Amino acid sequence: MPKKLLVLFISVFVLSCNSDDNSIDCSLVDCEVASNTIRLRFLSPENDENLLVNGTMDSEDIQVFNEQNQTVTFSIEEYPSTGMIVVVPVSIEEFGQKSFTIDIKGESSSVSFNTTFRRGERCGPYTEIDDVETIISYDHTLEEYGNLPLSITFYIPSS
Repeated sequence: MPKKLLVLFISVFVLSCNSDDNSIDCSLVDCEVASNTIRLRFLSPENDENLLVNGTMDSEDIQVFNEQNQTVTFSIEEYPSTGMIVVVPVSIEEFGQKSFTIDIKGESSSVSFNTTFRRGERCGPYTEIDDVETIISYDHTLEEYGNLPLSITFYIPSS
């Protein structure tokens, strides 16, 4: 019985994405859910250990402010592939220039970018970003995909 269900599932999946008249219909294929966030990861430069996991940092060490210098409430979430990260929501009530100041243990960094609405042909809508600029006090990597989420990994040396 399980083999029959597996064959049925695979058949439905394959048949849901067919090509007729050079148009592709993938209506049953799941789309990635849009995430209007900035994802911040804090690692040790010595061993890539996640500082939120090992207790070197906690939410009290981090403050985030928006372009109006208002405190932005963030969450700390755990993902299997990245470990614990800080998730900062990006408001999409209005599109345009966004700017965030990230204060980590008294050291300020900033990230700014422009946002626009993008409807997608089959998936979406997404918040597209461009003109990403950073001024970051620590070594870092930036992962930018053309739309949110934006991921920044900070390498914080031990003090």
